[in-house]
Amino acid sequence: MQKTENSRLETSKIERVKESDKGFEITYDKCVCIWLDKKYGVIPKVGDSLMVNLYRTNQIMGIQVNDKIAFNKTEADIEQEHRIWCENYHRGEWQEYYKTLEQIKSEEPFETVDISGMSGGYEVACQKMLRAGIKYLKEKSDFHFDYEGFERVYGVCFTETPWGKDLDKVLMEAVNNDCTGAMHQCVIGHLTQIHKHGVEWWFNQFPKERRYMFPTELPKPKCPNPELVNDAVQIQSSKEQEPTK
Repeated sequence: MQKTENSRLETSKIERVKESDKGFEITYDKCVCIWLDKKYGVIPKVGDSLMVNLYRTNQIMGIQVNDKIAFNKTEADIEQEHRIWCENYHRGEWQEYYKTLEQIKSEEPFETVDISGMSGGYEVACQKMLRAGIKYLKEKSDFHFDYEGFERVYGVCFTETPWGKDLDKVLMEAVNNDCTGAMHQCVIGHLTQIHKHGVEWWFNQFPKERRYMFPTELPKPKCPNPELVNDAVQIQSSKEQEPTK
């Protein structure tokens, strides 16, 4: 294999191979793990020589095991694969967005702030927990937030206090126990400030463009290609027009 202007070659010995139905998980240099699909017809073994061609640090252009080249893509191949992946990802974002809007259209409307920076189900889960938390804390004027976490780690937020656990129970019930640690920590942070300063103060900390009416004005995906927006709308529209069985 030949390196290019934007790639580099790594050579090593294979230290571990984990086989599955579709391919091999290869470990080298103690902690580096790559995937080799069985469709290439190359079977790696522990101790084999391995050469990996990496494009712009982390995208694999080629893999060679001993003297057998599994694949060796061009920079144009990698760029095209990335473009296709991005288009499919954003198209999926918009499809999920319209699906989510349909699911929450009967929710009780309320004015809020985009707290997650995400769209679709992620923001919906945060808003459901936020609304449940605000309602719960209205009757708990003496509530004391006593949550812990880890420095430079986002998504781990916990409490050992009985009142904190009661609040967590309310938040989890609002989303049927379906949320991530990052969602939970995000909501707890906002609830802490709302409980301390009030909703109006909290609103005033954000620019007007981040305010919206839930659920009808749910933030849209940040899609860079307007054509994908039209594509997603057409897909959703065609689904809505399908006859019911």
